[in-house]
Amino acid sequence: MTLKQISSTEFNQRPETGLQQAQTEPVEITNHGESVVVMLPPHQYQAMGSKHSRLLKQLEKNHQQAKANGLTEATLNQLLYEQK
Repeated sequence: MTLKQISSTEFNQRPETGLQQAQTEPVEITNHGESVVVMLPPHQYQAMGSKHSRLLKQLEKNHQQAKANGLTEATLNQLLYEQK
């Protein structure tokens, strides 16, 4: 995804422009070419929270299933970090 970029100087001079754009698309504020903040439209921010919640619930479900099937943390670490 390409972000609309605004320099911090431009944002400080005309904050309404950046705020208006951020209502419909992500806007990245930069300082000397480095990203310092990204503003998101509310619906995109809320969608991120919903996805995060669903991911956490799925991870917990997977954890409980693995535990019920006898998978221990030691076995999991061995599977994850085993050199082939």
